[in-house]
Amino acid sequence: MLQFRSIDNELIKKKKNEVQFTDHKIQNELIELMNKQVLNHIVEQIKKANYFAVMIDETTDIAKHEQVSLVIRYTDEQFNVHERFVGFKRATSMTGEALFNLLLDWLKELNLDVKNIVGQSYDGASAMRGEYKDVATRLKEVAPCGEKKEHYFYLYTRFISFSSA
Repeated sequence: MLQFRSIDNELIKKKKNEVQFTDHKIQNELIELMNKQVLNHIVEQIKKANYFAVMIDETTDIAKHEQVSLVIRYTDEQFNVHERFVGFKRATSMTGEALFNLLLDWLKELNLDVKNIVGQSYDGASAMRGEYKDVATRLKEVAPCGEKKEHYFYLYTRFISFSSA
């Protein structure tokens, strides 16, 4: 990148051989900037599709912190299906209400309208798809995906379809 920028910038041209960018803070900043660019592109594609499905799963990381992963599924203009990993977020609680609020806040951060959700997918955990105060039930109250029919699927159905391909 510096080689390219040094073409029209004298300061960079003079200093590019002196600066190595090997400090972990700089490398982490570069990774974060690239992450934002990729995520912005993914969100643009989702907005272009308008409607999307969410797939969330909770897990415990190696440091024993609860975290949630989010994958969004959508189609393009030619009806090609795309699944995009959005990221991980640390969960403060694993209750249905806390996970639901985490999902809503996450979608708000991405500037995605919850009313455009047309499907949801979870594992079998009761906080995700139990009968009363789970994520699926709460999401059906605010998104059209569950007004008349159940449209959530267990994550293991995805694994079955992948293994049969």
